[in-house]
Amino acid sequence: MSTVAIVYFSGTGHTHLMAESVADGVRKVEDTKAKLLRITGDQINQGRWSDSNTLNQLEAADAIIFGSPTYMG
Repeated sequence: MSTVAIVYFSGTGHTHLMAESVADGVRKVEDTKAKLLRITGDQINQGRWSDSNTLNQLEAADAIIFGSPTYMG
């Protein structure tokens, strides 16, 4: 079975809804599972992101999709 990791940040919840929709599409593919990985502001320290659990899940994934919000434009 293939795993697709969907890693994203969502400040207001809109990007989260988009990530869930992408995951729904991934799950429609036979023998494929989606793993939603939400990045939070708490994981950023001195301008750098760090979360060993999330990194391990990304490393184990067969594919990675990134989602990010758009601010001011």
